[in-house]
Amino acid sequence: MDKEEGEEEGSDDDEVGLRDAAAALLVGVGSAYDPAECQGMAHFMEHLLFLGSEKYPSDHEFSAFVSKHGGSDNAWTAFEDTVYHLSIPQEYLWPALDRLVQHFKAPLLLESCVDRELQAIESEFQLNKPSDECRRLQLQAATSRPNHVFGNFGWGNLRSLRDVPERLLKIDTLKELRKFFDRYYYAANMRLVVMGAYSLDHLQRHVEELFQGIPALPRLENPLFNLPINPSTIRSWETLNTGYNSPLRLQGMPWDEQTSLGKLFRIVPTKERHRLVLNWQIPALIHKWKAKPCDFLAHLLGHEGAGSLLSYFRSQHWASGCEAGLGDDDQASSAWIFTFGINLTEEGLGEWKQIIQAVYQYLGLLRQYSGGSTTTGGHDGWPKWIFQELQQMDEVSHLYSDEETPEDFVTNLVESMSPHLCLPPDRILDGMDLLFEFDSGTVNELLQKYLIPTNMRVELASSTFGNYADLESVLSASAIKNSDSTDFKVRDLIVHNEMDQLQQQENGGKLVFNPSLWEPQIEPNFETIFWCSEIPSQWIEEWSSQLIEASQPPSPVGTLSSLPFNLPSPNPYVPSRLDLKEHPPGDSDHVLLDATVKVCSSAGGSGVNGHKKKGVKQWFPATVVQYDRKTNRIKLCYEDEVEQWHKMDGSAKDLKPDVLVPDYEGTLDDKKTKFRIVSLALAGVTRRFGDESESGGHNKGHSHGDLERCSFPPLPPLLPPNRLPKELCSSNVLRLWHLQDRNFHRPMAEMRLQVMCAGANETPLHRACAELCVELLWDACLETVTYLAGCAQLSSTAEATCSGFFFRFNGFDDKLLVLFQEIFRVFLSFRQGQSGTLPENIADRRFDACLELLRRRYTNNGTYSSDYCNTLRLQAIRRRRWSANKKMQAIADLTIPVFAKTVSSMLESFAVECLLHGNLSSDDAQQAKQTTLSMIEASSNGSQAATGLKRQKYPPLSIYKIPAVATHSLITVPSKNPTEANTCVEVYVQVGKDTLWERVLIDVLAQIMDDPIYTQLRTKDAFGYDVSCETRWTYGITGILFRVVSNVKSATEIVQRIDRFLLDFRNNKLAKLTDQELVEHLVGMSQHKLEMFNSLSEETSSYWYEIVNGRFRWQVWRDEAVELRKVTKVDVLKAFDTWLHPEKPKRHIMAVQVIGGEDGSNVAVGKPEVPAGEDGDYADAQIEQFHRLVCKNQTWGRVNTKLA
Repeated sequence: MDKEEGEEEGSDDDEVGLRDAAAALLVGVGSAYDPAECQGMAHFMEHLLFLGSEKYPSDHEFSAFVSKHGGSDNAWTAFEDTVYHLSIPQEYLWPALDRLVQHFKAPLLLESCVDRELQAIESEFQLNKPSDECRRLQLQAATSRPNHVFGNFGWGNLRSLRDVPERLLKIDTLKELRKFFDRYYYAANMRLVVMGAYSLDHLQRHVEELFQGIPALPRLENPLFNLPINPSTIRSWETLNTGYNSPLRLQGMPWDEQTSLGKLFRIVPTKERHRLVLNWQIPALIHKWKAKPCDFLAHLLGHEGAGSLLSYFRSQHWASGCEAGLGDDDQASSAWIFTFGINLTEEGLGEWKQIIQAVYQYLGLLRQYSGGSTTTGGHDGWPKWIFQELQQMDEVSHLYSDEETPEDFVTNLVESMSPHLCLPPDRILDGMDLLFEFDSGTVNELLQKYLIPTNMRVELASSTFGNYADLESVLSASAIKNSDSTDFKVRDLIVHNEMDQLQQQENGGKLVFNPSLWEPQIEPNFETIFWCSEIPSQWIEEWSSQLIEASQPPSPVGTLSSLPFNLPSPNPYVPSRLDLKEHPPGDSDHVLLDATVKVCSSAGGSGVNGHKKKGVKQWFPATVVQYDRKTNRIKLCYEDEVEQWHKMDGSAKDLKPDVLVPDYEGTLDDKKTKFRIVSLALAGVTRRFGDESESGGHNKGHSHGDLERCSFPPLPPLLPPNRLPKELCSSNVLRLWHLQDRNFHRPMAEMRLQVMCAGANETPLHRACAELCVELLWDACLETVTYLAGCAQLSSTAEATCSGFFFRFNGFDDKLLVLFQEIFRVFLSFRQGQSGTLPENIADRRFDACLELLRRRYTNNGTYSSDYCNTLRLQAIRRRRWSANKKMQAIADLTIPVFAKTVSSMLESFAVECLLHGNLSSDDAQQAKQTTLSMIEASSNGSQAATGLKRQKYPPLSIYKIPAVATHSLITVPSKNPTEANTCVEVYVQVGKDTLWERVLIDVLAQIMDDPIYTQLRTKDAFGYDVSCETRWTYGITGILFRVVSNVKSATEIVQRIDRFLLDFRNNKLAKLTDQELVEHLVGMSQHKLEMFNSLSEETSSYWYEIVNGRFRWQVWRDEAVELRKVTKVDVLKAFDTWLHPEKPKRHIMAVQVIGGEDGSNVAVGKPEVPAGEDGDYADAQIEQFHRLVCKNQTWGRVNTKLA
């Protein structure tokens, strides 16, 4: 789906993949272990490891095998570990694992692959280089203590892995990489999770057989660290995990007074922003996993409700948001970094010192409770409900969490098994998620010893400090200096006297930074520009004094309210009811529902499903589709889709889940009919017919080198109407569908709405006002509604769309409708703006604050060339897709009256479409219907009749028709960020109006091309890190998208290379594709189409897409699986030749090129010269010219009753 509005559907839709098998292998080594002279070594190992093994020497054998069979694989490198993972249909698990494990037994680590993988790492680094958060974290590393592993440059790039070690230090990088493998890639340092539809004995037997060749201990002794385990205890899981001694634990704290503590770092960001981050280093508290004291403090510091720090900052118009706690990379074995980040307003930027003072006042308030001096506490002075609410929500969230995809499950589980976490085996599944005890002593220790001014590092980033385009000369000088430097850290840190800045300030007491007073410094890896100064001692003393003063017990006549903040009150959104709603008597829940069974008639009796063979027992596969608890009957759907009711011979209470195992036998119809369970569906729908012998043998053993026979998975029966969304209301005001959950059995629900407004998106001003309306809505509801609900795992989302507005409410169903009413009522209050005023509960100053946020978002739009390219393509093909530049111009002088009248006019006539799904009964749905209609009627206030909006009046959603052309229709613009190193190209081939057959053919082509184009352009040709081929579905128009982001190739080279790939693919791959290979692709796709939904939200998304897109094909995944069975090689060749063949005289094809790179570089070839500040107008002109001259303003017209 298109990330901004959810109106374009991609190839990675939610209803994909029979449920896959999955595996994840963790190695207890990460970037912390990089050799000082080869920074990024762990990351480099992750890249090179999978490029061939002694048993499978091809450099793309593993990825090609996984991709061909409809699977996926990936890996990542963290600070202390590296994770490799895959998912694949069940029958291919063992051959896939065999290919995986060979890389850990005997990888080739070929010299011929080094250069291209180094280039891939460089491309990945350049993709992330503009990230302000990555820059901030690397600056922290680069200004840490000498020789501390916290200072490593874990990303790695060409400089750290080639130039420095090989050119300057004369070190063979590949030789060091092989040593790295021999030192750290051994079995005792690995953790493995394998998930498959096999018995545990079967899984264990095959896993042991496959992985037994990996040596238990290092192949090569490590001169830097002692072995973190005792070899004699390797066979004991308990001792192996809890007895693990991380080599990093003796490293200690990463910062000292010379490098970071007591320092203020001013940073030039790449985006338009103002942000303050306070950092405190604390001891590693891994052993405190039961209490998680940092989570407790993070909850209080980062609270956004009434009485919180953020509430105070917002009342002063200093900040718009905040967060507190530990990041994923801040929890090392050596030390942790606790942070408090604040997004500042322009006014708050000048008050950053006062903000820090308020933070220490709040920490002093926490000390009051931590010391146990108050009388309202339940945990040594703390109000008892704070910890109890956190503990309760963690427990219910863990208990009722959505089932993850197999791949997500194994990766999350293997991370919990990481050696340095030292979790005992009985807590691997929940130790990282739950709170088991309250540790007031550690909380108090953190407040007293560590969250103090002298242990603080301050980072202040603001676009007012400068921009990288104006500081290009500074960067150029740094690059020259770096070319012969072996440093990855900041050497000779210049620490300025902050008082020099104070003496220059004349701005009403506000702290305004003058960059011209000091020479900027450059972090050597990301080239971040910054200044460092010593925080004046009197400020430290002042903040310490505030901390101590605020921590004193209140006087007898005083109260805690003397401070501008207080602790949170009990959360009204914590669920009090977690029961499951009953289903209707005639269609009740039952343990056998959705189970796959085999049914046999007794000899001589009337046969099942009308069949009758005297004296012969026949077993017929079927699925249980309905249960009538009044008559105690089940309805079975047989292979030929004939349905038949059968009387249960026993009570439903007799059939316990623990006895209903595969091959369980029971009787029906007064023992005239036998049934045997093939598979149950206790969570999620089992979309499978027949038993293992008929569906590919999921539970049979296979030799590891042999592939199972390839056959299409059996089709599930069509779901009856009572299992699909039912329309309860269909009027011009409200269309509402409801479906009570029968698959996931959790007290959770989803409510999604779209408000279709007649005047939505007419002009850039309308769209900008709609987006500002959402900002104001969220701002008004933050403290009393949305934040508290979020803490209770009740989420809410709102956004402006091309049709009007979209809302989503999801989580525990107990208070879901209450949350909807609170937010929707505020939203409807914007209807009363005809007089040019804001709703009563929104202050004028909040309008200014939200408008500032919106303008900043528009300014930052397109900072990354990859995102900008996607945005431009959507603007090119979609009518009235207004650019951020046009919206920015529309609100340049926006006033409250103009805004209020514009939004009011949009909401004058609208219709609501709503889907309710989950633990909500039909009575709940009727209540939601009446509540919605009542609120809409009340918002009319008598002056506007709630007549709604006819579907013919819905806002038009249409796509431009790309003409057939001999060469690509081009849109070429420069990157918005002048220091952007990447060029991004999207080549889009438009197919036409959506049909089921063509949609399936597009899927097939993309599936077959996916691995070859990635292997060729990304791996072999080293064009860039980001290479992909995807299907697109945009407002009912289908297409295929090729995308490449490169920091080495020009846009022209990319476009030409894609065409050469297509030609070579057609002649050497597609034309030579065997029937067996095609069937393997089709079977893999069918399995993905028929996979059970992993969660309630996935199932809701599937239905919601059908409502939004106006197709209403509730079982579209099944329809597509049926079509896949019809596809032949002739069909695939014809589709390719019709749509994609480069030698075809004309194609409906366009290319969007966002060109970055330094002037004069190959990447920058073809970059248009555009005056500074005019890039937005230039891009808009290119889009308008494409519409007018190329498309002739022709669209595809009406696709269905809703679109166009």
